[in-house]
Amino acid sequence: MAHKKKMTAADKAAYKKENEAHLAALRRQPDVGELRCGVLYRVLRAAPDPSDEPDERRRRKLESTPSPRTVVTVHYTGRLITGKQFDSSHRGNGTPVAFRVNELITGWQVALVNMHIGEKWEIHVPAAAGYGERGAGRDIPGDSTLIFELELLDMV
Repeated sequence: MAHKKKMTAADKAAYKKENEAHLAALRRQPDVGELRCGVLYRVLRAAPDPSDEPDERRRRKLESTPSPRTVVTVHYTGRLITGKQFDSSHRGNGTPVAFRVNELITGWQVALVNMHIGEKWEIHVPAAAGYGERGAGRDIPGDSTLIFELELLDMV
């Protein structure tokens, strides 16, 4: 059984600083926006124009954004700043997943309430809006910036 190498205090401090530097550099890029809690995003694919939709109910849905209590269907891939992938809805059978927005990490909540159906964003979630100092499981160390490619497919 492989064991995760325990990080020293110096390693943890260097890792935290590297993640903060990643966000600072990204923040200076012209195609990157910033949402509350320091969540950074880049639109990879814009939503379709709702005015092209002939069905009134569907058009209203395309014009709206999820609320915190909305159940959304998404495709996503999560990775660290090192490029290491830690999760993906494309694994296994590749079926999109459904979540209630207010049951997700803060960074996802902040992004999703600003997205429209059909949009695909790359979001960079600071540790404080992700898993914080503790991290999550063995794949996400504490103080990790989380990078997600997030596609909003539907909402109910």
